[in-house]
Amino acid sequence: MWKILSEKDKKKYTLLNALYRKYDPITIQVLSEISHLSQRSVLNYLDELRLDLSPLSGEILSSNEGIKLLLPNHIGMDYFQRKLLRESIGFQLLEYLFFQGEATLTELHEHFYLSSSSLERILKKIRKALEPYHLKLSGSPLAVQGVEFFVRRFYNRYFSEAYHQGEWPFKNLDKEILQRLLRTFPPSCNEYKKFIRSQEILFQFAVSLTRAHKGYLHPPYPVSFFTEKKLPEIRQELYRNLSSFPLGTLSLDTVSDELSFLKLQYTTDYYKERLQKDPDFQENTRELFTMIEETKDVFLLPPPKYWPFLIELYKLIQLHSKGKGYRILPDYILFRSRDFIIVTHHQVEYPFFYTFVTSYFKDILNGRGVTISEDLLEELYYTLLIHSESLTKDLFKNFKSCKVLLYSHLSQNHAKSVEDVLIANLNSMIEVEIYAESELTEEELKKHQFDLLVSTNSVEIDMKNEVLYLHFHEKGYQISSIYKAISTVVDKKKADQMKRIKNYMDKKETLKEHPLTEATFTTQY
Repeated sequence: MWKILSEKDKKKYTLLNALYRKYDPITIQVLSEISHLSQRSVLNYLDELRLDLSPLSGEILSSNEGIKLLLPNHIGMDYFQRKLLRESIGFQLLEYLFFQGEATLTELHEHFYLSSSSLERILKKIRKALEPYHLKLSGSPLAVQGVEFFVRRFYNRYFSEAYHQGEWPFKNLDKEILQRLLRTFPPSCNEYKKFIRSQEILFQFAVSLTRAHKGYLHPPYPVSFFTEKKLPEIRQELYRNLSSFPLGTLSLDTVSDELSFLKLQYTTDYYKERLQKDPDFQENTRELFTMIEETKDVFLLPPPKYWPFLIELYKLIQLHSKGKGYRILPDYILFRSRDFIIVTHHQVEYPFFYTFVTSYFKDILNGRGVTISEDLLEELYYTLLIHSESLTKDLFKNFKSCKVLLYSHLSQNHAKSVEDVLIANLNSMIEVEIYAESELTEEELKKHQFDLLVSTNSVEIDMKNEVLYLHFHEKGYQISSIYKAISTVVDKKKADQMKRIKNYMDKKETLKEHPLTEATFTTQY
């Protein structure tokens, strides 16, 4: 969709983004290379950016070292990303057509104060930019056309990227009524509750109601026999409950229809029931269940509460499987979700885990004839990550933290004081357990799981774990020696884990996989 933006807006954003990403000043020459502009053009654009930043009390400072951007602490790049979308004539035109449904060329001339040639140039850009989204700008009057699923998907993302939480672009709808509806009849169950992005659900609901009001009914859900039976049940119950709800100008039929589809998407009980009754769903989720269980065993993760991320992975894979005739773009317009950087973090910090999981995704996609891209693999991994309760924490604990067993020969109170010192200085690197017995014995030590024993007494017991005598200097405990001991333990722990995982993966390549039996599959979950 970058094609819709003017070259000037794109260049200004490129310069602003480059300045924002750097703490140190950047020279004009470097900015020129980044933006592919002449140095004179860079200077002109910087003057314009200074004017844009003035209402925010932001500054672009020049010095002998280069150019530096100063912004108020409460302003981030998301502010400028929204601004970029909202101030683009092309996106304004698409938004206008969403609310109007259709418009003549004359209406567009008058509303946007554009000449015929300027309007035609913008329309040409929009048509080209919409093609990868399987949408068209055509007809007389003009309208955005295409499969309703893709129309709604596009506008769901547009409004989520273009507007922040305090804004309400849907002047045709009463925000308070929609919020009360979603609070009174929440589309998501408790298992989903902590993963739901309330603003996106609200916008999705508003987009759906607006489209339905204009006669564009909800697209046929890619459902099985089970869900075809379940949807009328959900709708009937909602219809009864909504009958006494003050809907204002909203249609009872439309609200119950759209809420029914939302509830079907975000209620895990329906999927659990479907797993028992729908053979196709069993088959389509079998590999995901196997991946989850195998990942848990290989990486020593706690039993996962996996229904939300299993459902989201299933929906994303189904979208690409059923849409094989289409090239499905990642679910964003101009900017990926700002927390997508956590995928990069995992690629760098937990490469074995990332490779293991994405190799599973590749096998699943290959088996369904879906074209694999790095973007799709990252989107699947991101989906897994943001719907997992504590995956990063568990991986950190297994690969990068050290469980310390702390023994004080003086007292439990003294041990607690030492624990506070260790936590204050080493924080997330360690998990501390206080040894409760007064005497340190080999028999008692066998009852504890730990990586490092830290003791206020010299330890004369022969053991496989690392041991550190806690030495007290005049200026306090020798934290550097503790840090060094913990780092040694963590490095060894990580190496052992990597070796074990590599052996497992090598073995998996040479042995035939044994999938879960159908009996196990349908009863265990």
